[in-house]
Amino acid sequence: MTARARVLSLLIAGVTGVAALAAQQTGRQQTPVFKAGIELVQVDVVVRDRDGLPIHGLVADDFMIFDRGTPQSIVTFKAMRRESAAAASFASRFPVTTRLDVSSNQTAQSGRLVIMVLDDLHAFRGRDETVKKIARGIIQELGQDSMMALLMTSGDYSVEVTEDRSRMMAAIDKFKGARLVRRPMPAVDNRRGGGDLQEFDANMRLYNTLQGAARLFSASDGRRKAFVLVSENLAKDLSGVLQVRDVPGDSILGGQEYASGDLEFKLAATPQTHAYEALKALELMRKSNVVTYAIDPRGEVPEGDIMKECQPSFGQERDPCLGGGFGGGGAPSSTGWVRVAQQGLQHISNASGGFAVVNSNDFTGGIDRIIDDLDNYYLLGFYTDDAKKKGYRKLEVLVKDRQDLQLRYRRGYEIGADAGAAPKNQDPLFALSAGALPKANVPLRITAAALPGSGKDARVPVALEVSVPRQSLEEADAKLRDQIRYAVVVVDMKGSKVKEANGYGAKLVLRPRATGGKAPDTLTYQIGLALELPPGRYHLRASASSEKLSDGGSVYLPIEVPDFAKDRIALSGLVLGYGSGARVPVVATAIAPARALGNRLGGIPPPARGRAGAPALGPGGLPFPPTLDRDFATSDDVILYFEIVRKDRAREVALDVMAVDAGDRVVRRFGQKVPPESAGKVSVRLPLKEIGAGAFRLRVHATDGVNEATNEIAIVIK
Repeated sequence: MTARARVLSLLIAGVTGVAALAAQQTGRQQTPVFKAGIELVQVDVVVRDRDGLPIHGLVADDFMIFDRGTPQSIVTFKAMRRESAAAASFASRFPVTTRLDVSSNQTAQSGRLVIMVLDDLHAFRGRDETVKKIARGIIQELGQDSMMALLMTSGDYSVEVTEDRSRMMAAIDKFKGARLVRRPMPAVDNRRGGGDLQEFDANMRLYNTLQGAARLFSASDGRRKAFVLVSENLAKDLSGVLQVRDVPGDSILGGQEYASGDLEFKLAATPQTHAYEALKALELMRKSNVVTYAIDPRGEVPEGDIMKECQPSFGQERDPCLGGGFGGGGAPSSTGWVRVAQQGLQHISNASGGFAVVNSNDFTGGIDRIIDDLDNYYLLGFYTDDAKKKGYRKLEVLVKDRQDLQLRYRRGYEIGADAGAAPKNQDPLFALSAGALPKANVPLRITAAALPGSGKDARVPVALEVSVPRQSLEEADAKLRDQIRYAVVVVDMKGSKVKEANGYGAKLVLRPRATGGKAPDTLTYQIGLALELPPGRYHLRASASSEKLSDGGSVYLPIEVPDFAKDRIALSGLVLGYGSGARVPVVATAIAPARALGNRLGGIPPPARGRAGAPALGPGGLPFPPTLDRDFATSDDVILYFEIVRKDRAREVALDVMAVDAGDRVVRRFGQKVPPESAGKVSVRLPLKEIGAGAFRLRVHATDGVNEATNEIAIVIK
């Protein structure tokens, strides 16, 4: 596996495999038509005064935008200003360690996509806690209203795009710098010229990480996309690659900020591997409309500490790490490796329209500056006049009659970079799940829970919820009809392999219940199916298409399947349902899932209700169809279902189901006993009026007096 593949394996787990699967699926049924193509070009522009403060109040007529030197008409314009008092999202009401068990492709369309890159290969191990503190601060502050991913340059512990901040925090806890010394890593271009092969590979992995992530998010979807790079960088002088000019009067927390208005990319006179890879990464960032912010965890490095940061010293008369001054009796030189590494972070950031926080210990202030930059900008759009011609086009944006302002924006765009369109030979249903980000044209939600199964395999009931406008399905007899196709692709995160791909079809004939004589404007229905998976980490990628809508969507959910036989006592995943029964129509999957990747879509599942209106069971042997709602009313009664696995079934198990608030205080307890020899399948009815309004975690604690296990699920009661 190549270095870049190792680095990105977890972030883009299964993207390549799913795309290949999509190419295999030709589908015999009529497939929906999915709209694609790039005509509207969007550019987000940060406008600052000389003091670095955001400029508000500009209108479209204040801007000029040039496509390859030709002025363009601005057809869309929006002043983006995210207020701190904005309504809190569901996830933001809980501690960042709270795991989310429901995923929606609507919340996946949040305004920001932030990829945090932790450069563990160039990090001094003695600064691990500093890196973790910076990274946790980024998650705490940027995690709200953001989809986030985490990459480590080593490829270890990376996290694919998610809104579940708990997974990011768990990965951060495992961070470990690879450098046992403070001395920055040199940049030797010729591996055969005496350079260290391991160091050369580490340097290339840093560039390859940025390149791969920029390619992955090249689709122009109008959202704010940013890399936050936490790195000590390498000792590569990028001044021969970038031509930059200093802007006096604006300092980024001890470092020097450069204007990016006239950046020109140039290769050094002599071809250099490091320069080429850096240039390539910067070009891809600009094409993908990705702004990069860098933070150096070294913090402030005064001149007197340069020697300490260049340990161990190898006794040279002029140690290149110290620069020309040391050893010769003069002042430290800017050519010393520490300063070159800091300047390199500035070059990389400024070239993409961001800035670097270097030579400063105020990391909190630096994160605040990044948030302010991401939350205050202008979104400009224009129509390109030759959308059919592929390739890279240079952009320039100006504010009329204001030469005193600093503008940050992407310097170009590329036609044909949108990864959302499926090639003609692909089944659009599987192609919907082939991208790094889910498609949101049809609203979808998904949940899954790992329950004990046969042998080491767990059974994993999956509930997929689809929402469609009622008027698009209603026919002359007032019934709602649609032909839907849906699929679930299971990606094994160990090795990034597509483990299963199950495709189904269903004909829906529904008559929605009218509330107060009025039918709902949106019809939501649930599809249930069950998987069998061995212990491991997986990424579920579900997609659904509607014949009536001629469109589709996809939604992704990470899930961990534990080894239930490992511990003396274990709790399964937690499942919620309404005590009064399912509130949406349920379509049960009756056909057995096919494990072959070449499985053709087909099969018509029967209605979810049996004769005489018997209640529907949930997938995978659940006693009820699970609900994907996590917002409830105090008047609701819900049922919490879970299973207990224990090696010693001669002991009684005491259960404590607690409602825990944001301060980790228990506000209500529901106790229950599981007698010896019981199968361990437990349903607990929870009258929410006894808990009250607020954000809570329903925490289950089980103990047999010697061993114990805990699990929890988050809900909001209004």
